[in-house]
Amino acid sequence: MTEQRKNRGPAARWVWPVVIALTTVVIWGFSLMPGAQSQAQSEFVRRIVEALLGDGPLAEFLMAHFPIRKVAHFTEYFVLGVEWACYRRVRRWPVCWGYGLPVAVADELLQFTAAGRAPMVTDVLLDTAGYLCGYWLTVGIQHCFRHKRKKN
Repeated sequence: MTEQRKNRGPAARWVWPVVIALTTVVIWGFSLMPGAQSQAQSEFVRRIVEALLGDGPLAEFLMAHFPIRKVAHFTEYFVLGVEWACYRRVRRWPVCWGYGLPVAVADELLQFTAAGRAPMVTDVLLDTAGYLCGYWLTVGIQHCFRHKRKKN
């Protein structure tokens, strides 16, 4: 084990798994919401985004081409990918990049139990894409900073 990894302390070994577990539970909690409640939540967020963006052409374009629900899917899994990449720096588990797909499949299957919801294969793909983007972007940034520190 390198000196740098030894200095991270025991907290780094358990904080990330707790954060990852909580994020996963929150994601699954959103999937267990009944359809009407989920729709109301999406509508609330849409109104906030429209208020922030105003009435210009950019707002129209974004609202037309980036539906709130799909952006939410991508974003929550992007965050999960970032968390796993941060944990990877502590534990060096090479399979961390694969966590997103099974969680996304379970997430969509949970929707069978929620009234007014239905699982979608496209959401599994979008979730997994968000996870992989967050994971690999974070790994890339970590790699750049690590090599920058080694040069100095």
